[in-house]
Formats: sequence, C-alpha cells, structure tokens
Amino acid sequence: MYCPSCGETIPEGSRFCNHCGASVSTGEEGISVGCARCGGSGKQAGLFGDSNCPACGGKGTVRVAPPPRKCPLCGGSGRQEGFINKPVCGVCWGTGWADVLK
Repeated sequence: MYCPSCGETIPEGSRFCNHCGASVSTGEEGISVGCARCGGSGKQAGLFGDSNCPACGGKGTVRVAPPPRKCPLCGGSGRQEGFINKPVCGVCWGTGWADVLK
C-alpha cells in the first residue's frame, strides 16, 4: 500500500502514513497526487483571469496507478525541457506523473 500524499510504502490497512502523517483513504482506485501544471492550486493564470487547470480539471490533484512515478519525459515538472518557452509535456500533459488514471 502507498501513501496518497508522499507515495511512500506503508502497511496494508493503515489509516495514517507513518512517514508524513497524512490520512489514508481507502476504496478509491489509484493514489491522489499533486498536479505539476498548476502546482496543486487547481487554477491557471490567463489573460482574462484565472481558470481551472486543464491538466487536473481544477482539482489540484490527479489520480495515478500505484506506485506513483514521475513522468519519464519531463521528470515531474510538467514541462518539456530544451524548448525556449517550455511547452506542456506531451507525455503527461502537464500533470508531472506517469500512469495517470482517467
């Protein structure tokens, strides 16, 4: 079993993570992790004000298959390095995570 907050391995049936102290909810598929594109805020600044982050749908988190792994292309930044304007990563679509569940 993995902590939904920090991703560390914890004993099966745990109610709290013994690494970071976060509450562990059960019954949902996957693990909830912070979105890299919006930094966990769920919002994205634009010319006409803030809008919901397109990567996480405004939730600030995405669900990934355990164990949580950073995106192999962007390394978890949500952006492709090597470009001047660093566009959104084409593998994780800005979430920063591999194996995102829909």
